[in-house]
Amino acid sequence: MKGLLNHWFKKNKTEEVQEVEEKDLLSSQEEERKEDVQSAHEKWHHEVDALYTLLANYYGSDKLVLKATRLEAIPLIQSDTIQERTAGLLKLILDDPTDRPLPSEEEIPQLLMEIEDHLAELIARRAVEDRLDKAV
Repeated sequence: MKGLLNHWFKKNKTEEVQEVEEKDLLSSQEEERKEDVQSAHEKWHHEVDALYTLLANYYGSDKLVLKATRLEAIPLIQSDTIQERTAGLLKLILDDPTDRPLPSEEEIPQLLMEIEDHLAELIARRAVEDRLDKAV
């Protein structure tokens, strides 16, 4: 009987150790996911800031503010959330005053690429126009 109880207690101890190890593993995986999400958010914030800077350089600060006011994008631009700032960028790039639903976190990378493409087209068009003006 004593041997059976010892065996049972040892088994319970190893099960407890396994449970603790599993919990530690899960919590470390959870922390890694949180760090990955936080890293993605920081990357998006830097990218959005860079796109706003490019827009300000393209239009000029005064014209950009006028355009944002006309499109009712000022609250979106000044927001702290990445979804609202991305929606503000989209309004400015597409010159679209309609209110759209805020993008989900899954949509943000794709939207940022589309915004970047539109902005690249605007800058390229202006560069070609400037070259043609100089040639004439």
